[in-house]
Amino acid sequence: MQPEPEQSYSPDSDEFDPKLNVLGGGATTEDDTSYSSPPSAESSGLSSRPSSPELHITSENPDIRRLRRDHSQQGYVDGITQGKPASVQPAFDNGYPLGAEFGLQIGRLLGLLQGIRGKVCGMEELQREAESLEERVRDELLDVQIVFGGEYWKVDEHTGDILPRWTELSNTDETSRTELVRTHPLIQQWQKAIQSLHDLVF
Repeated sequence: MQPEPEQSYSPDSDEFDPKLNVLGGGATTEDDTSYSSPPSAESSGLSSRPSSPELHITSENPDIRRLRRDHSQQGYVDGITQGKPASVQPAFDNGYPLGAEFGLQIGRLLGLLQGIRGKVCGMEELQREAESLEERVRDELLDVQIVFGGEYWKVDEHTGDILPRWTELSNTDETSRTELVRTHPLIQQWQKAIQSLHDLVF
C-alpha cells in the first residue's frame, strides 16, 4: 500500500492549514495563539447570566396581569376617597374663617384709603400720596403668597397646624382669630401708614 503523498500548501492556496493557523503558509508563532482561542460566550450571543425579569412579565398570563392592574387602580381610588375627608375638609374648616377675617381687615383698610382719596380730590400732592399708598397696600395685602408666607407663619411639628410667628394667639375661636389678624405685622404696618395720612387730611 502506497503512503499518501504529503500535501503541500502554496501561498496562493485558499485552504486553511490547522497546523500553520494561517491561510497559505507561514509558521504559527506564539503571538498568533491569541487569535486561535474559541469565541467568548458574549461574542457568540450566549450568556451565563440569568434571563431578564422582563421575559417573565411578557409571558405572564393576561388574566393575572389584568387582575393586578384592576387591584392597583382600585387601591388608588380607595386611598383618595378615604384621604379627602381626613385631610382636606379639616384644613378647609380651619383655614376658611381665618381667610375671611383677613378679607374683612384688608377691605377695611382699602375702604379707608378710598375715603381719603375722595377727600383730597383736587389737592394734587395729597392725592398722589393717597394713590401711591393705596397701590402699595394692594400689592402686599392682596398677595396671599406674602400675607401667608413663611416669614409670618410656621408649621407645628407635632400637630401639623399652621401657627403665627408674631403671637401666641390661636385660630380656635372668633375673638382670638380677629385679634390674630389685626396684629399681623403687615396689617399693623399699613394701618399706621393710613392712619398718618388720615390725620393729615382730616
